[in-house]
Amino acid sequence: MARDRILVAPLDWGLGHATRCIPVIAHLLAAGRAVVLGGSGDSLTLLSHTFPGLPVLPLPGYRVHYAAGRRQIPGLVRQMPRLLSTIREEHQILKSAIPAWGIDAVISDNRYGLWTRQTPCVTICHQWGNASPRCLALFHRPLFVLHRRFLRRFDRCWVPDFPEQESSLAGCLAHSYSPGAEIRFIGPLSRFANAGPAPGAFSYPELADSLPDAVAVLSGPEPQRSMLEALLLKQAADDEGKLWIVQGLPGVRQVAVRGRNALVSYMDTGDLHRLYTHAPVVISRPGYSSLMDFHALGIKRMILIPTPGQTEQEYLAAELTRKGVAPAYAQQDFHLTEAIGQADGYGGFAARPGGAAALLRQAVDELLFT
Repeated sequence: MARDRILVAPLDWGLGHATRCIPVIAHLLAAGRAVVLGGSGDSLTLLSHTFPGLPVLPLPGYRVHYAAGRRQIPGLVRQMPRLLSTIREEHQILKSAIPAWGIDAVISDNRYGLWTRQTPCVTICHQWGNASPRCLALFHRPLFVLHRRFLRRFDRCWVPDFPEQESSLAGCLAHSYSPGAEIRFIGPLSRFANAGPAPGAFSYPELADSLPDAVAVLSGPEPQRSMLEALLLKQAADDEGKLWIVQGLPGVRQVAVRGRNALVSYMDTGDLHRLYTHAPVVISRPGYSSLMDFHALGIKRMILIPTPGQTEQEYLAAELTRKGVAPAYAQQDFHLTEAIGQADGYGGFAARPGGAAALLRQAVDELLFT
């Protein structure tokens, strides 16, 4: 039987979970399916701007906050009761929404409560291995068991990575263990995978035809996002180049000029495509969705700054440095001028036009027709 109305709902933990849902939604719409957007916060705002007119099912926000220092685990543990309550709440919302909205299937990006036996449910997840530091080795097994228990509630697990470990972007995060659900590797998900040529101009009149010497694209939970922004602004004031900082705030559209530097509240896919294609160097968190975008565009000069204490990003950054793709710096040790000077010593990503679109198409068609 064909499934006609699909709920797609990303986690509200940074914008990456939403951006990697864009090619999934685009494929569903191209197949003539009705899509319902689910979620909350900035991630839902981004999808609503990208696909105006699609109906929206509001879901409770996970509202994860990071500590100002490097020790993130204690703060995340303290948030766990609220997170578990949110998971239960979204599960109840889904059970009511399926008959009310006529939902035939669910695609969730890391929202653990969006499973039900009423209709097929898919979760998008690239991480079931463990990147915890050695000092937390005692918690590896319990964390893995809890994560696996959540994933096994879904009918399928879509992994946004290549099935061959030697080509993998996620490394041991996606290839170490089985999550216990039916697995489909769907290839890296990027909104730029089949974007065509970059636009010839920015949508912001203030930016006109100018280009920066470097661009920093920020994302992720507070307060670390704002802390990195403040660090970059301070160091850019002493650097001779022109730095643009894209703040990752989709609810606002404005440009603030600070001398030769600029703060841009948010850039849509077209603006970012032009910026990534023309900027000499890109500074970013090594969030997995950002890395998939850089891979799709074949970005050559990147500088990676993991969120302090975010062990997944620290692992991914270390792997890319080891492979000679990009340099990585601890936030507390970062120096803008020195980092830009050292970026030339790394090879970046090789462009792979089209990515692994056939893997995504096969997984989506399997969900729609079986």
